[in-house]
Amino acid sequence: MAFYSLVHTGTVYEQQWQNQYNYQTNLAVPVTGGAEDLVTEFLADVAPKVGAIQRLSTAQFQYRTIYAVDVYDDTDFFEYVYAPNSTGLRGGAGPALSPFISYSFRTERWRVKRNRGYKRFAGICEDDVTGNDYDPGGTIIADIAAQLGTELIGALETYYPTIAGKEEYVPDPEKPLKTAYKYYDTETEEKTESSGVIEWLGYRLTTQRSRIQGQGA
Repeated sequence: MAFYSLVHTGTVYEQQWQNQYNYQTNLAVPVTGGAEDLVTEFLADVAPKVGAIQRLSTAQFQYRTIYAVDVYDDTDFFEYVYAPNSTGLRGGAGPALSPFISYSFRTERWRVKRNRGYKRFAGICEDDVTGNDYDPGGTIIADIAAQLGTELIGALETYYPTIAGKEEYVPDPEKPLKTAYKYYDTETEEKTESSGVIEWLGYRLTTQRSRIQGQGA
């Protein structure tokens, strides 16, 4: 078994963007090179050069890296660096909206005490927005939702998308009211607390205050 964290990064108008994903495997003994295998399949099936994710973002969006690591075996990791011209492919007369405006997807809740999973994509075209409504046309939103919830069949293993369960803890004993969240101490605990099969749905336009100029961006 293995439990992977995968981070997909990029920039829009020189401000950083990233989405973090989790995938798990079911093989009794993890294979060597699983992180590289996962990244290879993520590129092929979730974020291909002509895939729905790049068709959502405009040319102002520059894809940067994909990094994967086994949460419980840090010797199993891999980073892919995009070529400099790896930009969004969304056409249209208008440029991308501000970096703090994005379109979000979310999952259904699978447990009362767990939050939904969210993914937010920046670099969306201003021509696709009318008021609070976003419509890039075609099947882009449905295609992304399907890609986010589909297992990746690699050369070495099959990787199942999941929403990680996180354990609440107190980082500083002198500040007992300030808590944070981390992966569980063991892979067995983590898989028990994580979601099973998940379904993603297009949600709505959102803003992220941390990306507003002067607000921690």
